[in-house]
Amino acid sequence: MSFDETYDVVVIGSGIGGVATALAAREAGLSPVLLEKAAKLGGGTSFSMGGIWIGCNHLMLAAGYKDTRNDVLSYMRFVGAEETDDERLVAYVDRGPEALTFFEDCGIRFRISRGLTDHYFGVAPGSVAEGRCLNTDFIAATDLGEWQDSILAPRDTPIEVNSEELFNWGGIA
Repeated sequence: MSFDETYDVVVIGSGIGGVATALAAREAGLSPVLLEKAAKLGGGTSFSMGGIWIGCNHLMLAAGYKDTRNDVLSYMRFVGAEETDDERLVAYVDRGPEALTFFEDCGIRFRISRGLTDHYFGVAPGSVAEGRCLNTDFIAATDLGEWQDSILAPRDTPIEVNSEELFNWGGIA
């Protein structure tokens, strides 16, 4: 990389936030550069096993699950207790499903993590048994070409399974 080049957007960090920002910038027609201090890409996101949580998403609704904006907000307010920033919480609830669709349109495939409940299912208002926890589809290392050795693969996390499979088998322990 040459520091003589000009970029529209400079992104620091290659966790999900950084990679998502760089991808969104590129999709918007901008020229991003992604900078990472570590030797490999991925940051703390490498330990998430591709899992994300988005309430009232189109995948769950298409699969016949029931969810509402109010239930998602009630659940998140319960989990956040007194520490929630309501403006940000509402933005996440309202824009999360939109972001999921955006990244699918970029070629990232997601699926419902069957069997993964909300953490406080049955206790918290608005919690659901299934549908909000999502996983990305696996990507074969060989599909990454020359980049395959540049991605952080945590030593103590099984990278051959997703969180749905891991929890079905009893967890990491």
